[in-house]
This record gives sequence, C-alpha cells and structure tokens, in this order.
Amino acid sequence: MKKTAIYILLVALALFACSNERELFSPDDVGVLGVDAMLYVGQRLPDIVLYRAQSPEVPFNAFNAAERGAAVAVISAYDTTTYVELLPGIYVPGAGWVQAVRPETTYLLEVTSSAGERLSAFTTTPPRLRVPDWVILSDDASTVDRRLRTFEEIGDGVYTAPENQLIHTEGLLEAWLEPVVA
Repeated sequence: MKKTAIYILLVALALFACSNERELFSPDDVGVLGVDAMLYVGQRLPDIVLYRAQSPEVPFNAFNAAERGAAVAVISAYDTTTYVELLPGIYVPGAGWVQAVRPETTYLLEVTSSAGERLSAFTTTPPRLRVPDWVILSDDASTVDRRLRTFEEIGDGVYTAPENQLIHTEGLLEAWLEPVVA
C-alpha cells in the first residue's frame, strides 16, 4: 500500500502521454472552455475556476480568459451543490454548504456556459490515507537513504531539521501511505 498512490499517478501520466496524439496546447484550442478545481477528502468543496483558452501569441490575461455567467453544480449521492460566481470566472459553493468532501464518493461536475455549452466530468475520491513516513530513496530507488522527521515527532522543527533538507538532484522523495481505519 505504501507506494500504491505514487504508482497509480505514474501509470495515469504514462497512459495520458501515450493516448494523446495531438499537441497539448495547439492554436485550435483557443476559446475552448477549461476548468480548474480539485477535491480534497475532508475539506470543503473547492472554488472552481472557469476560463477560455487564450492564444499562445498573447500574454495571458485572467480577466479576459474568465468564463462569466455559467451555471455550475457539483452532484454526489448525498447532495447537489449549486455554485455562484464570486468574481469573473471564479465560482464558489452557494450559501449553506458545509459538508466536507467524503472519501470513496463519486462527484459529478456539471457546467453550462452562458452560450449553452455543456461540460461535465466525474471523479471518485480515494479512501482516507495518512502518510506515516517520508523517505529519501537512492537514485535507483533500491534502498532507503534516510527518513525525514515528521510533525508528530518534532512539530514545526520539520522546517529546519537537517535531515529534512532536500537537494533536488539527490535521491527520490517517497511518501509511504496507509489507509485510515475509522
């Protein structure tokens, strides 16, 4: 279980790289509706940023890219949360939403632009996990070179502990994960 999340991420990235036959940011994508949001188990529903892809020939301008006037909702088996536009292109959960994102739950995002375009996506959140250890592996990932200190051990000292100082070109940082048993 320790390395499962890291391997899942690497496999997903490899599959994406192998299945995408076109350029990632082609000029044909100008005007395509984009979404920026991420669910975190145990946290409130995220703000959702809606934008239009801009020309790569022009400096990015968030105000011009913002998608205004969209209808946005996040739906789960437990409830439906309607979003409101707080700032141009930035949508937040409507009043009264207080539940945390649940583990092992499917969430559906539905967006209808002011022009009537429909966009939807879904994801299932992972089970609750905790990270009992962070380690630095050898460059070939065959051995543990050292273990990093944790908040549980030394509190805010994690920021200054010598064994927690990282050199980005040396070793591989790995998080060891385990499920939280409720």
